[in-house]
Amino acid sequence: MPRVREIREALQKIQDPVLGRSILDLGMVRNINSDGPAVSIEIAVIRADGVVHPTVQEAIVEAVKSFPGVERVDVSTAPMNDRERRNVAAVARRPETSGPRSPSATSHAAPSVRWL
Repeated sequence: MPRVREIREALQKIQDPVLGRSILDLGMVRNINSDGPAVSIEIAVIRADGVVHPTVQEAIVEAVKSFPGVERVDVSTAPMNDRERRNVAAVARRPETSGPRSPSATSHAAPSVRWL
């Protein structure tokens, strides 16, 4: 049976199709419960009707069912609260990073170019 940490790692790869960011980074994964062959995941969704995008739900189920011993994956949803929405907005505004930067890349300003 997978540990919650392992499930989180699998969910990190799933991106919101509209925002193009990980559902974990966006704070959409509220709770994960792994109980033998059954895993339940609670997702906070941006939409007021509490419906998660079908491709996201399918990706969650597929990712978790790939673990040995998992027979059932239940995904429940609820609308985001105001704090969660603010977090999504903040994450969506941040530039994506493609990996760790070297210290020299972040500690020195690029030389300015002046065109005449």
